[in-house]
Amino acid sequence: MSRSPAARLRARAAFREEHHRELAAARRLVLQRFTFTYVASVGPAVARVIAIYRAQHGRGPSWSDLGQELAVGEARVLPPPPAEASTRLAVAWNRAAASAAMPMLRAAGWVEYDRQPHSLRPGPRWSGYEKDLIGQDLSSR
Repeated sequence: MSRSPAARLRARAAFREEHHRELAAARRLVLQRFTFTYVASVGPAVARVIAIYRAQHGRGPSWSDLGQELAVGEARVLPPPPAEASTRLAVAWNRAAASAAMPMLRAAGWVEYDRQPHSLRPGPRWSGYEKDLIGQDLSSR
């Protein structure tokens, strides 16, 4: 027996509402952990990941891609989601972490981006590190 169209709409609306609540919770938790001091300490690693991604793909990563790379890639600069997080919150954590950190990283000069998709690029503070790090990282892959 299938549910009525109205019941299906209510169920979808409830699911979306719960999803938005979990995303907001993830963002709040991330902002508690992401102080400007912490962001400044991970800025070089984030810029390095972006530079390598751009060199390999010819474009910048999406914020979701960057969040995933920073959570499980070599950099591992994002703090893990709280142990009590639901599965959906844990999945949303990387995206929330990246989107919360980007304005701080941009303000600190480690990244630049505009409204275009995949416009993420290393910021002006990265230029001093680029010659020393990016060449050896790409040649070792």
